[in-house]
Amino acid sequence: MPSPGTGGTNGVPHFNGGEADPKLPGLWFTGMRPSIRGCFANARIQAKAITQQIVRQGR
Repeated sequence: MPSPGTGGTNGVPHFNGGEADPKLPGLWFTGMRPSIRGCFANARIQAKAITQQIVRQGR
């Protein structure tokens, strides 16, 4: 379950994968959207997007 203020009424985060809430830097969600590719393929794609954002931020 997402932290208060990060998700909609359906419990799904507003931001997912390489997207992050500017008000909550460093908080990332992955695997929170259904995908026809499947869970593991989608997790790999989202993990790469998150990693790229972290590197860009210099963390």
